[in-house]
Amino acid sequence: MALSREEKHVSVFKITYRFLSKGQFFGLSTFQFLAYFRRAIFYTFVIVYLSETLKLTTTEVTLLATIGMIANTVSQTTVWGRLLDRFHYPSAFVSIGEMVAGIGHVLVFVWHLQALESGNLRYAGYTIIIGLALIEVPWSMSNVGWSALVSDLTVDDERSKLMAMLSFIGGIGGIFGALSGGFLFLDGEGFINGILFYIPAAVMIASGLLVMLTIKQHELETVFKNTVDLNHVNTENFKDIPNRKWILAFLVALVFINFGRNSVILITQLYLAEDSGYNVGGEGLALFRNVASIAVMLWSLLINMNSLKGRDNELFIVGTICVPLAYVWLMFSPTFELSLISAFLIGSSQIIIEVSSYALISKMIPPNWRGRLFSLYNATFMLSFGIAGTLITGPLSDILITQGYSNLFAYRMAFIAAMMIVLVGFVIFIPIYRFFKTETLASNQD
Repeated sequence: MALSREEKHVSVFKITYRFLSKGQFFGLSTFQFLAYFRRAIFYTFVIVYLSETLKLTTTEVTLLATIGMIANTVSQTTVWGRLLDRFHYPSAFVSIGEMVAGIGHVLVFVWHLQALESGNLRYAGYTIIIGLALIEVPWSMSNVGWSALVSDLTVDDERSKLMAMLSFIGGIGGIFGALSGGFLFLDGEGFINGILFYIPAAVMIASGLLVMLTIKQHELETVFKNTVDLNHVNTENFKDIPNRKWILAFLVALVFINFGRNSVILITQLYLAEDSGYNVGGEGLALFRNVASIAVMLWSLLINMNSLKGRDNELFIVGTICVPLAYVWLMFSPTFELSLISAFLIGSSQIIIEVSSYALISKMIPPNWRGRLFSLYNATFMLSFGIAGTLITGPLSDILITQGYSNLFAYRMAFIAAMMIVLVGFVIFIPIYRFFKTETLASNQD
Protein backbone atom coordinates (compact mmCIF):
# COMPACT_ATOMS: atom_id res chain seq x y z
CA MET A 1 0.00 0.00 0.00
CA ALA A 2 1.37 3.43 -0.96
CA LEU A 3 2.37 5.77 1.82
CA SER A 4 0.50 9.01 2.30
CA ARG A 5 3.54 11.27 2.40
CA GLU A 6 2.99 14.92 3.14
CA GLU A 7 6.37 15.93 1.79
CA LYS A 8 7.29 19.58 2.30
CA HIS A 9 10.56 19.70 0.32
CA VAL A 10 11.89 22.62 2.35
CA SER A 11 15.26 23.73 0.98
CA VAL A 12 17.97 25.49 2.97
CA PHE A 13 21.10 26.45 1.04
CA LYS A 14 20.05 23.97 -1.69
CA ILE A 15 19.63 21.18 0.88
CA THR A 16 16.20 19.58 0.83
CA TYR A 17 14.40 18.15 3.86
CA ARG A 18 11.44 16.07 2.77
CA PHE A 19 9.07 16.38 5.74
CA LEU A 20 10.26 19.55 7.43
CA SER A 21 8.09 22.66 7.18
CA LYS A 22 9.50 26.18 7.13
CA GLY A 23 8.01 26.86 10.55
CA GLN A 24 9.53 23.71 12.03
CA PHE A 25 12.95 24.51 10.59
CA PHE A 26 12.69 28.05 11.96
CA GLY A 27 11.83 26.67 15.40
CA LEU A 28 14.67 24.13 15.40
CA SER A 29 17.30 26.55 14.11
CA THR A 30 16.33 29.41 16.41
CA PHE A 31 16.27 27.05 19.38
CA GLN A 32 19.77 25.85 18.48
CA PHE A 33 21.04 29.42 18.17
CA LEU A 34 19.69 30.28 21.61
CA ALA A 35 20.95 27.01 23.15
CA TYR A 36 24.53 27.63 22.00
CA PHE A 37 24.25 31.27 23.07
CA ARG A 38 23.26 30.53 26.66
CA ARG A 39 25.84 27.71 26.99
CA ALA A 40 28.65 30.00 25.84
CA ILE A 41 27.63 33.00 27.92
CA PHE A 42 27.37 30.94 31.13
CA TYR A 43 29.57 27.83 31.10
CA THR A 44 32.59 29.42 29.40
CA PHE A 45 33.06 31.65 32.44
CA VAL A 46 31.46 29.97 35.45
CA ILE A 47 34.41 27.55 35.68
CA VAL A 48 36.87 30.40 36.12
CA TYR A 49 34.47 32.12 38.53
CA LEU A 50 34.34 29.01 40.75
CA SER A 51 38.12 28.60 40.71
CA GLU A 52 39.51 32.12 40.86
CA THR A 53 36.76 34.08 42.64
CA LEU A 54 35.27 31.42 44.93
CA LYS A 55 38.60 29.54 45.39
CA LEU A 56 37.36 25.98 44.79
CA THR A 57 39.94 23.30 43.96
CA THR A 58 40.20 21.77 40.49
CA THR A 59 38.39 18.64 41.64
CA GLU A 60 35.63 20.70 43.26
CA VAL A 61 35.20 22.68 40.04
CA THR A 62 34.74 19.45 38.06
CA LEU A 63 31.84 18.57 40.37
CA LEU A 64 29.85 21.23 38.51
CA ALA A 65 29.69 18.89 35.55
CA THR A 66 29.83 15.57 37.42
CA ILE A 67 26.90 15.96 39.80
CA GLY A 68 24.80 17.78 37.25
CA MET A 69 25.38 15.26 34.48
CA ILE A 70 24.72 12.32 36.80
CA ALA A 71 21.37 13.89 37.68
CA ASN A 72 20.73 14.52 33.99
CA THR A 73 21.61 11.00 32.89
CA VAL A 74 19.74 9.18 35.67
CA SER A 75 16.65 11.25 34.94
CA GLN A 76 16.85 10.62 31.19
CA THR A 77 17.43 6.87 31.41
CA THR A 78 15.03 6.04 34.23
CA VAL A 79 12.20 8.53 33.72
CA TRP A 80 12.10 10.76 30.66
CA GLY A 81 13.28 8.24 28.06
CA ARG A 82 10.62 5.75 29.12
CA LEU A 83 7.88 8.39 29.28
CA LEU A 84 8.83 9.71 25.86
CA ASP A 85 8.55 6.25 24.29
CA ARG A 86 5.19 5.79 25.98
CA PHE A 87 3.52 9.13 25.16
CA HIS A 88 5.74 10.48 22.35
CA TYR A 89 5.51 14.24 22.88
CA PRO A 90 9.11 15.30 22.10
CA SER A 91 8.31 18.97 21.45
CA ALA A 92 6.49 19.22 24.80
CA PHE A 93 9.49 17.60 26.52
CA VAL A 94 11.79 20.25 25.02
CA SER A 95 9.47 23.15 25.89
CA ILE A 96 8.76 22.15 29.48
CA GLY A 97 12.37 21.21 30.22
CA GLU A 98 13.75 24.53 28.98
CA MET A 99 11.18 26.75 30.73
CA VAL A 100 11.55 24.99 34.08
CA ALA A 101 15.35 25.26 33.79
CA GLY A 102 15.06 28.98 33.10
CA ILE A 103 13.06 29.56 36.26
CA GLY A 104 15.50 27.32 38.12
CA HIS A 105 18.49 29.49 37.16
CA VAL A 106 16.85 32.50 38.78
CA LEU A 107 16.26 30.53 41.97
CA VAL A 108 19.87 29.31 41.98
CA PHE A 109 21.08 32.90 41.81
CA VAL A 110 18.89 33.89 44.76
CA TRP A 111 20.41 31.05 46.79
CA HIS A 112 23.91 31.92 45.58
CA LEU A 113 23.50 35.59 46.53
CA GLN A 114 22.44 34.63 50.06
CA ALA A 115 25.55 32.47 50.38
CA LEU A 116 27.80 35.30 49.14
CA GLU A 117 26.32 37.65 51.71
CA SER A 118 27.20 35.14 54.44
CA GLY A 119 30.87 35.48 53.46
CA ASN A 120 31.42 31.73 52.97
CA LEU A 121 32.88 31.52 49.46
CA ARG A 122 33.13 27.73 49.42
CA TYR A 123 29.47 27.42 50.35
CA ALA A 124 28.62 29.97 47.67
CA GLY A 125 30.42 27.83 45.10
CA TYR A 126 28.49 24.74 46.11
CA THR A 127 25.16 26.56 45.78
CA ILE A 128 25.91 26.81 42.06
CA ILE A 129 27.09 23.19 41.80
CA ILE A 130 24.15 21.72 43.74
CA GLY A 131 21.58 24.15 42.39
CA LEU A 132 22.42 23.41 38.75
CA ALA A 133 22.38 19.67 39.51
CA LEU A 134 18.83 19.93 40.85
CA ILE A 135 17.80 21.82 37.73
CA GLU A 136 19.18 19.03 35.53
CA VAL A 137 16.43 16.64 36.67
CA PRO A 138 13.61 18.43 34.80
CA TRP A 139 15.99 20.03 32.29
CA SER A 140 17.05 16.60 30.95
CA MET A 141 13.56 16.28 29.45
CA SER A 142 14.79 18.70 26.81
CA ASN A 143 17.84 16.60 25.88
CA VAL A 144 16.03 13.38 25.12
CA GLY A 145 13.13 15.27 23.54
CA TRP A 146 15.50 17.09 21.18
CA SER A 147 17.23 13.88 20.02
CA ALA A 148 13.90 12.24 19.26
CA LEU A 149 12.49 15.37 17.65
CA VAL A 150 15.25 15.61 15.03
CA SER A 151 14.83 11.91 14.19
CA ASP A 152 11.06 12.26 13.92
CA LEU A 153 11.32 15.10 11.41
CA THR A 154 13.88 13.48 9.10
CA VAL A 155 14.73 10.28 7.28
CA ASP A 156 18.08 8.53 7.67
CA ASP A 157 20.01 10.20 4.86
CA GLU A 158 18.97 13.71 5.98
CA ARG A 159 19.95 13.60 9.64
CA SER A 160 23.64 14.34 9.49
CA LYS A 161 22.97 17.27 7.15
CA LEU A 162 20.23 18.70 9.37
CA MET A 163 22.36 18.27 12.49
CA ALA A 164 25.27 19.98 10.71
CA MET A 165 23.07 22.84 9.54
CA LEU A 166 21.68 23.32 13.05
CA SER A 167 25.22 23.22 14.44
CA PHE A 168 26.26 25.93 11.98
CA ILE A 169 23.45 28.14 13.24
CA GLY A 170 24.31 27.17 16.82
CA GLY A 171 27.93 28.15 16.21
CA ILE A 172 26.80 31.68 15.41
CA GLY A 173 24.88 31.71 18.68
CA GLY A 174 27.96 30.47 20.50
CA ILE A 175 30.04 33.33 19.13
CA PHE A 176 27.52 35.92 20.30
CA GLY A 177 27.24 34.18 23.67
CA ALA A 178 30.98 34.09 24.28
CA LEU A 179 31.39 37.72 23.21
CA SER A 180 28.56 38.76 25.51
CA GLY A 181 29.95 36.72 28.38
CA GLY A 182 33.46 38.10 27.89
CA PHE A 183 32.05 41.61 28.11
CA LEU A 184 29.85 40.88 31.14
CA PHE A 185 32.14 38.55 33.14
CA LEU A 186 34.24 41.38 34.66
CA ASP A 187 36.42 39.01 36.74
CA GLY A 188 33.36 37.40 38.31
CA GLU A 189 31.21 40.48 38.85
CA GLY A 190 28.78 39.31 36.17
CA PHE A 191 27.84 36.32 38.33
CA ILE A 192 27.78 38.32 41.56
CA ASN A 193 25.35 40.91 40.20
CA GLY A 194 23.25 38.17 38.57
CA ILE A 195 23.35 39.30 34.95
CA LEU A 196 25.03 36.02 33.85
CA PHE A 197 22.21 34.11 35.53
CA TYR A 198 19.33 36.25 34.29
CA ILE A 199 20.27 36.28 30.61
CA PRO A 200 20.56 32.47 30.26
CA ALA A 201 17.32 32.09 32.22
CA ALA A 202 15.47 34.43 29.86
CA VAL A 203 16.92 32.62 26.84
CA MET A 204 15.76 29.21 28.14
CA ILE A 205 12.23 30.40 28.75
CA ALA A 206 12.13 32.01 25.29
CA SER A 207 13.50 28.79 23.72
CA GLY A 208 10.80 26.69 25.33
CA LEU A 209 8.05 29.02 24.17
CA LEU A 210 9.50 29.07 20.66
CA VAL A 211 9.40 25.28 20.28
CA MET A 212 5.86 25.21 21.67
CA LEU A 213 4.71 27.75 19.05
CA THR A 214 6.52 26.41 15.99
CA ILE A 215 6.33 22.61 16.33
CA LYS A 216 2.75 21.46 16.79
CA GLN A 217 2.08 17.95 18.08
CA HIS A 218 -0.52 17.07 15.42
CA GLU A 219 1.91 18.08 12.64
CA LEU A 220 4.68 16.10 14.27
CA GLU A 221 2.51 12.97 14.47
CA THR A 222 1.81 13.12 10.72
CA VAL A 223 5.51 13.45 9.88
CA PHE A 224 6.45 10.79 12.39
CA LYS A 225 4.20 8.20 10.72
CA ASN A 226 5.85 8.81 7.37
CA THR A 227 9.44 8.75 8.62
CA VAL A 228 8.74 5.61 10.68
CA ASP A 229 7.44 3.78 7.63
CA LEU A 230 10.49 4.84 5.64
CA ASN A 231 13.12 4.08 8.25
CA HIS A 232 12.35 1.17 10.56
CA VAL A 233 10.16 -1.63 11.72
CA ASN A 234 9.14 -1.37 15.37
CA THR A 235 10.07 -4.08 17.84
CA GLU A 236 8.96 -4.50 21.44
CA ASN A 237 11.93 -6.45 22.84
CA PHE A 238 15.48 -5.15 22.97
CA LYS A 239 16.83 -8.57 22.00
CA ASP A 240 14.90 -8.36 18.74
CA ILE A 241 16.52 -5.09 17.66
CA PRO A 242 18.76 -5.73 14.65
CA ASN A 243 22.43 -4.92 15.34
CA ARG A 244 21.77 -4.39 19.06
CA LYS A 245 25.25 -5.70 19.87
CA TRP A 246 26.80 -3.08 17.61
CA ILE A 247 24.66 -0.39 19.20
CA LEU A 248 26.00 -1.32 22.63
CA ALA A 249 29.58 -1.60 21.36
CA PHE A 250 29.34 1.83 19.76
CA LEU A 251 28.00 3.29 23.01
CA VAL A 252 30.99 1.84 24.88
CA ALA A 253 33.41 3.38 22.36
CA LEU A 254 31.62 6.72 22.75
CA VAL A 255 31.97 6.50 26.54
CA PHE A 256 35.77 6.40 26.33
CA ILE A 257 36.12 8.92 23.51
CA ASN A 258 33.73 11.43 25.05
CA PHE A 259 35.01 10.89 28.59
CA GLY A 260 38.55 11.47 27.40
CA ARG A 261 37.99 14.61 25.36
CA ASN A 262 35.53 16.20 27.79
CA SER A 263 37.41 15.30 30.98
CA VAL A 264 39.63 18.33 30.42
CA ILE A 265 37.07 20.80 29.07
CA LEU A 266 36.96 22.58 32.45
CA ILE A 267 40.69 22.22 33.00
CA THR A 268 41.35 23.84 29.62
CA GLN A 269 39.67 27.02 30.87
CA LEU A 270 41.87 26.98 34.00
CA TYR A 271 44.97 26.29 31.90
CA LEU A 272 44.26 29.32 29.72
CA ALA A 273 43.60 31.58 32.72
CA GLU A 274 46.61 30.38 34.75
CA ASP A 275 48.80 33.32 35.80
CA SER A 276 52.05 31.50 35.03
CA GLY A 277 50.79 30.54 31.58
CA TYR A 278 48.76 32.49 29.07
CA ASN A 279 47.01 34.45 31.85
CA VAL A 280 44.00 35.28 29.68
CA GLY A 281 40.96 37.08 31.03
CA GLY A 282 37.33 37.10 29.97
CA GLU A 283 38.04 38.41 26.47
CA GLY A 284 40.74 35.80 25.86
CA LEU A 285 38.48 32.99 27.03
CA ALA A 286 35.77 34.30 24.74
CA LEU A 287 38.19 34.37 21.79
CA PHE A 288 39.27 30.76 22.41
CA ARG A 289 35.63 29.74 22.62
CA ASN A 290 34.77 31.65 19.45
CA VAL A 291 37.54 30.05 17.40
CA ALA A 292 36.06 26.69 18.41
CA SER A 293 32.65 27.98 17.29
CA ILE A 294 34.09 29.03 13.94
CA ALA A 295 35.43 25.49 13.52
CA VAL A 296 31.94 24.17 14.28
CA MET A 297 30.47 26.43 11.60
CA LEU A 298 33.05 25.56 8.94
CA TRP A 299 32.72 21.83 9.50
CA SER A 300 28.95 22.16 9.47
CA LEU A 301 29.20 23.49 5.92
CA LEU A 302 31.71 20.83 4.88
CA ILE A 303 29.55 18.00 6.22
CA ASN A 304 26.70 19.26 4.06
CA MET A 305 28.77 18.83 0.88
CA ASN A 306 27.68 15.99 -1.38
CA SER A 307 31.24 14.64 -1.42
CA LEU A 308 30.88 13.76 2.26
CA LYS A 309 27.42 12.23 1.97
CA GLY A 310 27.35 8.80 3.61
CA ARG A 311 30.87 9.28 5.03
CA ASP A 312 29.81 9.48 8.69
CA ASN A 313 32.00 6.48 9.54
CA GLU A 314 35.16 8.13 8.22
CA LEU A 315 34.18 11.49 9.69
CA PHE A 316 33.93 9.92 13.14
CA ILE A 317 37.56 8.76 12.80
CA VAL A 318 38.64 12.28 11.78
CA GLY A 319 36.82 13.82 14.74
CA THR A 320 38.46 11.40 17.16
CA ILE A 321 41.96 12.07 15.78
CA CYS A 322 41.44 15.82 16.23
CA VAL A 323 41.31 15.34 20.03
CA PRO A 324 44.95 14.31 20.70
CA LEU A 325 46.17 16.76 18.07
CA ALA A 326 44.38 19.58 19.88
CA TYR A 327 45.84 18.88 23.31
CA VAL A 328 49.36 18.08 22.14
CA TRP A 329 49.42 21.46 20.43
CA LEU A 330 47.92 23.21 23.46
CA MET A 331 50.63 21.78 25.72
CA PHE A 332 53.49 23.02 23.55
CA SER A 333 52.10 26.17 21.95
CA PRO A 334 54.48 29.06 22.81
CA THR A 335 51.86 31.82 22.67
CA PHE A 336 48.15 32.22 23.29
CA GLU A 337 47.64 33.31 19.70
CA LEU A 338 49.09 30.04 18.41
CA SER A 339 47.06 28.07 20.97
CA LEU A 340 43.97 29.10 19.02
CA ILE A 341 44.87 26.28 16.61
CA SER A 342 43.94 23.96 19.49
CA ALA A 343 40.64 25.77 19.87
CA PHE A 344 39.92 25.12 16.20
CA LEU A 345 40.75 21.41 16.60
CA ILE A 346 38.62 21.16 19.76
CA GLY A 347 35.68 22.71 17.94
CA SER A 348 36.27 20.41 14.98
CA SER A 349 36.24 17.29 17.14
CA GLN A 350 33.07 18.45 18.88
CA ILE A 351 30.97 18.98 15.76
CA ILE A 352 32.32 16.01 13.81
CA ILE A 353 31.85 13.50 16.63
CA GLU A 354 28.39 14.81 17.55
CA VAL A 355 27.02 14.83 14.00
CA SER A 356 28.62 11.61 12.72
CA SER A 357 27.85 9.55 15.85
CA TYR A 358 24.22 10.74 15.84
CA ALA A 359 23.84 9.83 12.17
CA LEU A 360 25.41 6.40 12.69
CA ILE A 361 23.40 5.35 15.72
CA SER A 362 20.07 6.86 14.65
CA LYS A 363 20.00 4.52 11.65
CA MET A 364 20.01 1.52 13.99
CA ILE A 365 17.44 2.64 16.60
CA PRO A 366 13.78 1.63 16.01
CA PRO A 367 11.32 4.55 16.47
CA ASN A 368 9.66 3.05 19.55
CA TRP A 369 13.07 2.76 21.25
CA ARG A 370 14.26 6.32 20.57
CA GLY A 371 13.51 7.63 24.03
CA ARG A 372 15.36 4.88 25.88
CA LEU A 373 18.31 4.39 23.53
CA PHE A 374 18.84 8.08 22.81
CA SER A 375 18.91 8.65 26.57
CA LEU A 376 21.84 6.19 26.75
CA TYR A 377 23.48 7.84 23.75
CA ASN A 378 23.08 11.27 25.37
CA ALA A 379 24.54 9.84 28.58
CA THR A 380 27.87 9.16 26.86
CA PHE A 381 28.10 12.91 26.24
CA MET A 382 26.48 14.25 29.39
CA LEU A 383 28.40 12.15 31.92
CA SER A 384 31.67 12.78 30.08
CA PHE A 385 31.65 16.42 31.13
CA GLY A 386 32.14 15.54 34.76
CA ILE A 387 32.87 12.03 35.96
CA ALA A 388 36.25 11.55 34.25
CA GLY A 389 37.26 15.04 35.36
CA THR A 390 36.24 14.42 38.98
CA LEU A 391 37.69 10.91 39.22
CA ILE A 392 40.80 11.19 37.02
CA THR A 393 42.00 14.52 35.60
CA GLY A 394 40.84 16.72 38.49
CA PRO A 395 42.42 14.66 41.30
CA LEU A 396 45.52 14.09 39.17
CA SER A 397 45.96 17.85 38.82
CA ASP A 398 45.35 18.52 42.52
CA ILE A 399 47.74 15.77 43.67
CA LEU A 400 50.55 17.08 41.45
CA ILE A 401 49.94 20.65 42.62
CA THR A 402 50.03 19.65 46.32
CA GLN A 403 53.31 17.80 45.66
CA GLY A 404 54.89 21.03 44.52
CA TYR A 405 54.53 20.81 40.76
CA SER A 406 53.35 23.89 38.91
CA ASN A 407 49.74 24.30 37.91
CA LEU A 408 50.73 24.25 34.24
CA PHE A 409 52.58 20.93 34.62
CA ALA A 410 49.61 19.43 36.47
CA TYR A 411 47.16 20.52 33.78
CA ARG A 412 49.41 19.13 31.05
CA MET A 413 49.49 15.75 32.76
CA ALA A 414 45.71 15.87 32.81
CA PHE A 415 45.75 16.42 29.05
CA ILE A 416 47.95 13.35 28.59
CA ALA A 417 45.60 11.24 30.73
CA ALA A 418 42.67 12.46 28.64
CA MET A 419 44.39 11.47 25.41
CA MET A 420 45.05 7.96 26.73
CA ILE A 421 41.33 7.53 27.52
CA VAL A 422 40.43 8.64 23.99
CA LEU A 423 42.91 6.11 22.59
CA VAL A 424 41.08 3.28 24.38
CA GLY A 425 37.82 4.36 22.76
CA PHE A 426 39.50 4.60 19.36
CA VAL A 427 40.75 1.01 19.64
CA ILE A 428 37.26 -0.20 20.60
CA PHE A 429 35.81 1.60 17.58
CA ILE A 430 38.07 -0.12 15.01
CA PRO A 431 35.89 -3.28 14.58
CA ILE A 432 32.78 -1.09 14.72
CA TYR A 433 34.22 1.01 11.89
CA ARG A 434 34.52 -2.13 9.78
CA PHE A 435 30.92 -3.06 10.56
CA PHE A 436 29.61 0.38 9.57
CA LYS A 437 31.73 0.29 6.41
CA THR A 438 30.24 -3.08 5.44
CA GLU A 439 26.72 -1.80 6.13
CA THR A 440 27.31 1.30 4.01
CA LEU A 441 28.59 -0.77 1.07
CA ALA A 442 25.58 -3.08 1.31
CA SER A 443 23.21 -0.10 1.43
CA ASN A 444 24.83 1.49 -1.63
CA GLN A 445 24.52 -1.75 -3.57
CA ASP A 446 20.81 -1.91 -2.73
